[in-house]
Amino acid sequence: MIVRILQSLALAAALTMSTIPFGRAEPVPTGQSSHAAIRTDVRKIIEQIAALPRDDRSAARQQALFDQLIATGPDAVPAIIALMDDRRRLAVPAISLENKSPDAFEGMRHYGPELMVDALAAVLNQITGEHFGFIYNGAPEAERRATVAAWRKYLQARSSR
Repeated sequence: MIVRILQSLALAAALTMSTIPFGRAEPVPTGQSSHAAIRTDVRKIIEQIAALPRDDRSAARQQALFDQLIATGPDAVPAIIALMDDRRRLAVPAISLENKSPDAFEGMRHYGPELMVDALAAVLNQITGEHFGFIYNGAPEAERRATVAAWRKYLQARSSR
C-alpha cells in the first residue's frame, strides 16, 4: 500500500498536478498537454496488459499494471473512459483492489473480469468511487454496453461543469 501511495505521489508530481477542473488540461514543458500525456500513459498500460501471454506467470505482472493504472489517479479517468470499450480477453481473469470502504470487512476486493472492459470498470470504480454496472466479474454484452454508456455519460456530466 505504501508503495502504491509513493508511486501515485511520484506520478502526480511528474504530471504537474493542477487545480484545473476535472477533464481539462494545462500545458506542460514538453509541449504536450498533460491530458494528452496521461492518455498516452493510460493507452500504454492498457496495451501492456492486453499483450500479456495467457498463462499463470502473467498474473503478478497484470496486477502490477492495473495497480499502475489506478495510481495514475483521477486525472486519468477521462482517458480510461475513452479507452474502456475494449473487448480483448485478459491474460488472467483476476484483479484485486484495495477495499477503501469504511465498512469493509476485508482489505482487498477480488474480481474475475473476463475482458478488458470488465477490469477497466473496476479500475474506474476504484479511482472514482462511482458504480455504473457490476461487470467486474464478466457480464452479458448488453450490460457491458450499458456500463460503458453510463461511464461516458458520467464523463460528459463532469466535463460540462
